[in-house]
Formats: sequence, C-alpha cells, structure tokens
Amino acid sequence: MLKELQPKDFIAGRRIRARSVLPDVRDIVASVAAQGDDALRAFSLRYDSVDLGDGPLRVPVAAVQAAPGRVAATLVGDMEVAYRRLLDFHRQLEVRPNTAPASRGVRARVEFQPIRRVGLYAPAGRAPLFSTVLMVAAAARAAGVGEIAIASPPGPDGEVSPYILTAAHVAGITEVYRIGGAQAIAALAFGTQEVRAVDKIAGPGSRWVAAAKREVYGVVDVDLVAGPSELLVVADGSADPALVAMDLLAQAEHDPHAEVALLALAEGITQTVRREVLREVGEEGLPASLGHADACLERDVSAAIGVADAWAPEHLGLHVRDPGVWIGAVRAGSVFVGGMTPTALGDYVAGPSHVLPTGGSARALSGLTKLHFLRSFTVTEVERVDVGLFSLAERLAGTEGLPMHARSLRMRTDREGT
Repeated sequence: MLKELQPKDFIAGRRIRARSVLPDVRDIVASVAAQGDDALRAFSLRYDSVDLGDGPLRVPVAAVQAAPGRVAATLVGDMEVAYRRLLDFHRQLEVRPNTAPASRGVRARVEFQPIRRVGLYAPAGRAPLFSTVLMVAAAARAAGVGEIAIASPPGPDGEVSPYILTAAHVAGITEVYRIGGAQAIAALAFGTQEVRAVDKIAGPGSRWVAAAKREVYGVVDVDLVAGPSELLVVADGSADPALVAMDLLAQAEHDPHAEVALLALAEGITQTVRREVLREVGEEGLPASLGHADACLERDVSAAIGVADAWAPEHLGLHVRDPGVWIGAVRAGSVFVGGMTPTALGDYVAGPSHVLPTGGSARALSGLTKLHFLRSFTVTEVERVDVGLFSLAERLAGTEGLPMHARSLRMRTDREGT
C-alpha cells in the first residue's frame, strides 16, 4: 500500500486503461440490432441471471410515480435538494451563439440546440447509483433536453431498484427500461420493438458498458468512455494526514480496480498517511484498490506539477498551502481544493458532475456538463456576392480538381455581373 516510487516510475506505472478488447460485446451489439427484444431477454438471462419473462421491458409509468413511496421520505427530500443544486449549477453555464458581423458580404454564425433524445445508463451492479441519475439528468435538463430514457439493470426479481426509480421521478423522467450491460447500450443506440432509440448515451458503467459505448459511437453520440474511478492527492507539509487518508479510502471503496495515488511534497508524508489509513481500517479492512496504490515523493513544486499533469487524474485533491499554482497547470477531470474539500462532496452535491474522464484521458476530455447535451450547427447567408471572395474560393476548388465546385461559384459571380 502506497509504495513510494521515483517520479519517472510513478508516471510509467500509471495503469492507463487500454481500450477494452471484449469480442463478445461486438456480438451482443450486433445481435440486439438484428433481433431486438428477443436478444435483450436472452442476454439478460445469460449474463445477469435475470429472467425478464414475457413482461414489458419498460417499467410502467405508474411504478415510477409510486417509487418515492417505497423509500424513506427523508431520502426523497434529500434527492430533491441535491437535484436542484445540480440543476442550478449547470444552468449558470451560459452558451451564446456566435454573432460576428458580416464580412465581405457573407454572414455566418454558430447556433446551439439541445439534443432531442438522450439515453441515461444507471449502473446498479455493486449498488444502485441513483446519484448518477440525478447528475446526468440535471446536466441534460439544463441544456434543454426534452426526452430522457433510463436503462438500468434489474435485480434478481427482474425489477429496477426503487432508488433508481425514485431518482428518475425526482428528475421528471418516466421512461425507464429494465435492461443493463452491453445489451442496454445497443438497445438505446439502435432501438428495438419496445425500446425507442436515442440520439446520445450518457452515464458510467462496467467495462462491458464502456466497450459497447465505443462500439455504437457514430450511430449515436456518447458522453465519455470512463473506466474505474481514480484520485491523485497532492500533499505538502500543511496537509492533515487523517484527511488525506480518508479521501484515499473513500475513493478506493468505489471499485476494486479504482486507482488512487499520493504525490507527497515533503519527507515523511507518505508514511504518516499510511499509518492513518491503517488506523482507520486496519490491514483486514484495506480496500483492494488501495492495497496496490502508489506514492511518489517530489520536493520541487514545479517538477511535482509536471508529474501530476502527466498523470492527468480524474480527481485531483490539493492538500497544499498554495493550490492556485496547481489549478490549470495540471490537467484533471475535476479539482478539489484544500483539505476541507472531500471528493465525496463532488460525488453528490457540490454541483459539478461526477461523470469524468479517466485513465489519463483528462489530457483532452472534459467532465460532463450541459455542453455535452448541446449540438452546434452553422448558418451561412450571402447578402451580396463579393467577386474577389468568390473568385478565391473558385481558384481553390479548381486546384483541388473539383470543377463543379468551381462552376457553382462562377455562376454566382456571373449573375452578380448581369
């Protein structure tokens, strides 16, 4: 646990998630596309040991509406408060169309519109992640998405968790399907007899779900192909080792394959944090993912920033005196500033989404916001033909060997001259 490595080994040892190679996923996706609901029922039985029988795949609307009565009333209220906070956060992000003035007779602009129909995958394998429903739905609703459908794996009784259904009700979603895994992603992408196809799929899932999202990308859009969760904590001499240890433990309990690591800026921090972890859970209670966690000592702040940036973590926890020099200098999915800002707050109510890039993909990808649920398109209008501009385009078309392109431009300049 927290084996201290040299910076170069700490970076080299980064378990960057390679593309999941799961040949069965391609077969699952193809079968659902071809056979529809029959394939969904067969795969649910084969992979999830759930017999869906002949009943409808869609959860009755009445069951979604009644779900809050099956959970504690206090939890319903908590979900409503959390959802409103998330919705308010995303609504504050302003997106404005480009309104550049006309140039040489051409007026062009960029417009944005919400994606019409979104599929939300809500995992329920290790636990029903109702928080994911609230997170994704809030971003989508803030963008103006009108239709949201949820797919969530059913339990052994063939029913979707009442916690997932309650979160759906809180978010105003009534279309819920009791299907999970790669087959659910395929159903949302292609549609079946009972499942209506969507335009985009969002939400985390197992490696089977991630591989299926890669497989259907292009048929529909997807948000992120995220792997197991991860956290890099940076700590200097000002850090409270008990809080650092707790953040590492909290992240480690997500998944046996979660990746947590510590970047220490002073001698002795790793050993102190290690002792606090063992004080909290003991050797027997150590989460599997923390058992293989790495640590690194780098006293030079500039060099440490380079190490963290090369890591490009999903979550970056800054337990340091001067966090400002780190923010923006390190590419990360989400940054948590100071010892009093636990990553767990971001999993539920801080505001930003907990759907984030993993495996180093934060080098280029962004965490989920309402921007993921907007599509852009451009509008071009010629108010007057500028012969010089049209002739430039004509020459470029001719050089590329596209005579009809060139002729279509020349016809406009000819008519302008008449």
